[in-house]
Amino acid sequence: MRNLLLLFFAVTLLGCSADVKPLNNSVKMTITAEQTRTHLSEDATHALWNVSGEYLYVWQNADGKSSHATSSEAVVNGSKAVFEVSFNRVDAKTLTYDALYPASAVVDDEKHIIALDNEQSGVVGSFDGDCDILVALPQTFNHQPSELGLRFKRIVSIAKMTINGLPQGATIECVTFSAPGKSLAGNFVVNHELGEISDVVTSDDSIVVTYASPVSANTPIYFTTLPVTLEQGDSFIVSVVSGGATYEREITIPSGRSLSLTAGDLATFSVDMSSVVVEPDSIAGSWKLVEWRGTSDFGFEVYMRIDDANNVDLWQRIDTSYWCYYNSESTVNNGIISGLYSDGVSWGASYYYTVSGNTMRWTDTLDDNDVSLYERTIIPDDVVVTRSIASESIPFL
Repeated sequence: MRNLLLLFFAVTLLGCSADVKPLNNSVKMTITAEQTRTHLSEDATHALWNVSGEYLYVWQNADGKSSHATSSEAVVNGSKAVFEVSFNRVDAKTLTYDALYPASAVVDDEKHIIALDNEQSGVVGSFDGDCDILVALPQTFNHQPSELGLRFKRIVSIAKMTINGLPQGATIECVTFSAPGKSLAGNFVVNHELGEISDVVTSDDSIVVTYASPVSANTPIYFTTLPVTLEQGDSFIVSVVSGGATYEREITIPSGRSLSLTAGDLATFSVDMSSVVVEPDSIAGSWKLVEWRGTSDFGFEVYMRIDDANNVDLWQRIDTSYWCYYNSESTVNNGIISGLYSDGVSWGASYYYTVSGNTMRWTDTLDDNDVSLYERTIIPDDVVVTRSIASESIPFL
């Protein structure tokens, strides 16, 4: 990963700064970022500016008097991002410029306290750009320059974690990475001279990555963290929420090994959940089919009731004007459900299942496209009273 970012500033003039000899206009600074930065490319070798939502925080120190400003939103042009920021124009003998990305991370502009959030948004193939913190090494002049070149340095670490051993067809909704007693996120003071963290003010020992929509179980989980090294005997815990079930594993660093989350670097590691025993939420209850093979307009109706012994009552109305009823016994084992009808005929397939609150998802073990979504419901009385089987009707399961 590239650790340094060169920004070229073209400066024009405009306004006024306190306690320093003011002039009649102020500086409007145009900042062009020549390199890339805030989310990963498809090959995960470098970072790119987003098309929107990018802001810089810039400090100007003129003869000991500090002022600061947030830039305008970046305008992305190819691989470059262009910002604008305005300062009072002053006649000072010594001017120093510092900057930080993203502007939203600044908590106290006077003390240069910055925040790394422990609740991060999951991004497929990348990390939460708002949690990628970069500081500029300061530049000092004896006048306000017409051009300013700054180099930015990433002061957080990027982690790329792969979860192995989840059931086939499983999805990931949320992942928590925690290291008891370690500072993974929180508020800290940044040292612009060295381009590093000088002091941690408040800390959190966990990072929570939440996805707006569930992602495939084999999706690498990216997050950023304060620099930390886990040595022999240190432990970290990974908790994965998948389809209403929670998989959790604690790993202790063995002798001769370490996990280094170094500022500016990408740390890649994996966690195996295959030995974790998890009991999913109960499938017992009354359900209605609301989506099948990716559509809610599938042209038929299905209700299902499962009791605590996994006996299944199935009502369906497919190409008929009446309800057809089937009874079967099901077997639930390690996240898979299969069944046998009362006449001795097996279900047409076995299914991976997950339950999340009032939603249940079934995926054919041999066909990933055969996905059924059910919602908890009260089965209407006129459906429940049906106990006849129409021979021309084919069971849904």
